[in-house]
Order: sequence, then structure tokens, then C-alpha cells
Amino acid sequence: MTLSTTSGEAATNLVTALRESERRFRAAFELSAAGMAILSPAGRWLQINAALCTMLGYSEAELLGLRFQEITHPDDLSLDLEYLEKQLSGELERFTLEKRYRHKAGHYLWVLLTVSNVRSAEGDVLYLLNQVVDISERKAAETALRRSEARYQAILDAVAEGVVLQDRDAKVVTSNAQAERIFGVTEEQMTPEGLSDTLVVTPEGEPVTPDSYPSRITLRTGEAQTKLVYGVTRPEGNKKWLQVNTAPIFSREGELDGVVTSFSDVTEVKRAQQLLEERAKELERSNRDLQDFAYVASHDLQEPLRMVSSYVELLRRRYGDALDQDAQEYIAFAVDGTKRMQRLIQDLLEYSRVGTREQQLAPCDAKAVCARSLKNLEVAVKESDAQIAVSDLPVVLADASQLTRLFQNLIGNAVKFSPDAPEVTVNAESDGDFWRFEVRDNGIGIPEADRARVFAIFQRLNARSEFPGTGVGLAICQRIVERHGGRIWAESDGEGSQFYFTLKKVPAGEKVDLPQ
Repeated sequence: MTLSTTSGEAATNLVTALRESERRFRAAFELSAAGMAILSPAGRWLQINAALCTMLGYSEAELLGLRFQEITHPDDLSLDLEYLEKQLSGELERFTLEKRYRHKAGHYLWVLLTVSNVRSAEGDVLYLLNQVVDISERKAAETALRRSEARYQAILDAVAEGVVLQDRDAKVVTSNAQAERIFGVTEEQMTPEGLSDTLVVTPEGEPVTPDSYPSRITLRTGEAQTKLVYGVTRPEGNKKWLQVNTAPIFSREGELDGVVTSFSDVTEVKRAQQLLEERAKELERSNRDLQDFAYVASHDLQEPLRMVSSYVELLRRRYGDALDQDAQEYIAFAVDGTKRMQRLIQDLLEYSRVGTREQQLAPCDAKAVCARSLKNLEVAVKESDAQIAVSDLPVVLADASQLTRLFQNLIGNAVKFSPDAPEVTVNAESDGDFWRFEVRDNGIGIPEADRARVFAIFQRLNARSEFPGTGVGLAICQRIVERHGGRIWAESDGEGSQFYFTLKKVPAGEKVDLPQ
């Protein structure tokens, strides 16, 4: 009797324990924040908790009437079935995968699905326990991150400079297409040592080592680096010149987190600089030759002319009475020819010196300079009975002596080419960073086709018998204005001419101390 009682109590206790275990399981199943489901081996929903119903938007009855294949995204179904087959065959006891379920509203949501076998005492699969966690927000964030990285990479690939991003250990994190083209290697082949190996030497002849590489210096010091141009030898042997700039990258906590390096291919700039240096040397030699010519023109060429002129004048004084009219004209032609040659040489000398005897540009009172040029033209103005009107002219940056000659040439031409009662006005008005000057006359005017040609050296629009001159004056004007950084041009409305030229304004805030 005792044994029977003991056996019955044990059975009762076992049943009670089993029921308690099942109660706890069902409570956990129903109260779980994650979606829970029990599926038959055939894929039919057997039991579903409230969390899964809420997640997918179906009622419990609706889900129980469905198979999981019906609400699985078509692109995910084959992998899902493959894992399920392995699990039912005993190859897997548990698997986890990311997949998409269709919500009742029609859209898909990403879930993390974990499937575990529940077996009988004999080892047969009774049912499948599914745990479903909604990871849609995480997947959306990952998608947004991928798009952001794609846009970031597209921007990097679009810039003209090569860009390489390295972490705090100098490992290459990313690079753009231009960097790969510059170095001739792929991003996977880029290493700190590999990059520095391609930068073989600085222009000063110093070798580039990993420790002296700009990004390594930035990672050590946390300071941006702007280095001189480096000679770069690509794998195929082509030499390039780069301007290397680095900038440190700091974390939100202020710790040095990496470095970004940009490489500007300045090969063509370097070649242009070399060409410019060669041209500058040639120009320097040319200027020396021009100065030598100016010396010869001012001494050796003019001396024979003075001698010819002197002896012709001596002939006229000593034998003038004995010479007939033709001989007198011949002597006059010879004297006039030597004088014109002397004037031409002097004008050429001045033209050549405009760019070789430069004075530093300084604030200059244009009205005072114009008055000085009118003083030099006093005789010509009186003889022609010209009327010269000068408005208030500004202070400009100029070489006072060259500006005097500029006004003198333009006003002198205006008087010369206005045969009847010359009227000349000089004024100026603001034009951005420049002052635009105008010298207007009432003379013979300039045909439109000739307005650019008048500034060419030796170009004359009229016969020498009508208007004297060497054809160099306006060429000198143009050279003076261009040396001052301005421009000069002519206009004509059929009655008179207008000559315009521009000169730079005195920069704002610069002290103006005009010479007395």
C-alpha cells in the first residue's frame, strides 16, 4: 500500500510540474515583446502571440489561416526554405536569418527570424518555435548609410584632386578615383608605405620616407600640412608633380581619429612655370639687348646725324649766297631729314625705355600732372589758339613722369589734328577699380577701321606733309597705359575723336601722401 501511494504521488507531482512548466512557457510566449509563433513542420501557423499580430497587422485568426510562405517576400523565400529543409533533416537545430514579411497593409518589413526545433522524446520534430524581431529601422538606417556613402564617394570621385582618407593607424580607409589614377594603384594596394614609396623626392632633393610623409606628420602632431610639390613616379614610370595638403580628423570627443590628404596634380603648372622661367630669361636677355640698342641709339646713331646736320648748316652759311635755288632746297631737305631722323631716334629711345626704366607706382594727382603736361605744350597751344578744358581729375596709382608724357602726347595730338580752333576737354569718371580718362577733341576724327591701328608703332593715317610726326607717339601711350595695368582705346563719332584710357584707383585705406 505504501509503494502504491508513493508512485501515485510521484506521478501527480510530475503532472503538476509539467503543467507549471507549460503555464510558464505560455505566459512567456504570450507576454514576450518579440513576435513568437509555433509552426508545424509543414509551415502552418499553430499558435501566435499578440506581439507578432501587432507587428504584422493581422489578427490571430487571420495569421492562423496563413502559411509563412504566403507572407514572405519572394526574394527571401528560397533561402528561408533552404534553411528550413536543413533543419527538418536534422542538419541544423537552429538558424537565424534576416528576411522580409509582408504587412497586412501591403508594405514589407525587415525582421530577424530565429527558428528552433522542438522535438519529442523519440527525437521527432514536433513543431518549430519562431522568434521574430522587427529590424526595419535598423535596415532603413543601413540603407540610408549606404546611400550616404555612395553619395560621398560620388562627390569624392567628382573632384579634380586625389583624396585619400586614413585612420589613426595610417591605414587607408577610402580613396577616390582620381587618387587611384594619380598613383596608378587601386585602393586595396594603397598603404602608407606604398604611397610614400611613389613620392620619391622633393624639389629640394630630400627623399620622402614614411615618417616624413605629410599624413604621418599630421597623425603625430594633429596639425594640417601643406607641403611643397613632390616628384611622383607612377608604376609605369611617368613622372608627376603633386601639391600635397593634409587635414586632421577629430572625433566628437576631440581625439585625433584620422587624416584626409588631397593631391593636386600640378604637372602642367610645373611645366608652365619652367617655361615661364625660360621665357623670363629670354625676356631679360631681350631687355638687355634693347637697353644696348637704346645706348647705341642715344650716342652712336645720333652723333653722325649731328655731324651731317652741322656740316650742311655750315655749307649753307658759308656758300649760301653762291648757291642757286635748287641747291638751297637740297640743303633744306638734308637739314629737315636729319632733324626728323633725330626725332625718330629719340621717340624710339623713349618707347624702348617705357618698360626698362620703371619707377614704382605711387599715388599721383592726375590734375597736377596734366597741368605739367600743358606747361610743356604751352607754345603749341598758343600758336594754335587752342582751348583746353580740364575737369577735376582724381588721384591714381601711376608713375608721374610717364603719366605726364601720356597726357602730353594725347593732348598734343588733339591740338595737332584739329587744324581750326582746337577745342580739347579732359575728364575722368569711376569705372570699378579703375578711373576711366577721356581726352576729347573736335579734330578730323578717325575712321573705324583705323582705330586700333593708330596705336601700332610707325603707323600714320595721314601724309607727313599734312601732319608732322614719327608715328611713335600713340604707341608710347599704349605702352605706358599697359605698364600701369590699364587699357587704351579710341572712338570717333565723325566729328572729332575721343581717346580713353584706364588707371588703377588708390586702394581703400591706403595713405595718400602726394609729392609737393
